[in-house]
Amino acid sequence: MTEGRGGWACAPTVAPFELLQTSVDPKVLAGIALNESAYNGRPWPWTLNIAGQGLFFKSRMDAYKAIEMLIARGRCDFDVGLLQINWCFHGKRFASAWDALAPATNVRVAEQILSENYARTGSVEKAIAYYHSANPTPGRAYLARFVFHLSMIEASR
Repeated sequence: MTEGRGGWACAPTVAPFELLQTSVDPKVLAGIALNESAYNGRPWPWTLNIAGQGLFFKSRMDAYKAIEMLIARGRCDFDVGLLQINWCFHGKRFASAWDALAPATNVRVAEQILSENYARTGSVEKAIAYYHSANPTPGRAYLARFVFHLSMIEASR
């Protein structure tokens, strides 16, 4: 998918995830992406979240420069990319910050995290809730937003 005009900005919500041929249902990934990186109603891959503030960049390069600045300042407490992978906890899963912003790689790591959550809990719902937080209160709120996004995805198909 291309940056800027077209690509992610214009694609139907689930389409990019279907192209990636993931092991997780593309609708589930799209619903989580809408929770994590929605910009103008679409998942946006060049997104960072720093201390609760979502930042949406026009390009992968712009987001990468911001990550490099954060790392240079000794920070790791930020989320990266389409599925908002936390750099402190999961940065080691990527070859580099540039790699973390690649949609396919970001999705692959999110799949790993969801699979690990499922293996630990035996529940799809808990795996999704734990993607955000193992604390039940924010996890339930996250799952409720996911269900809302999933119903919007289903209605648009």
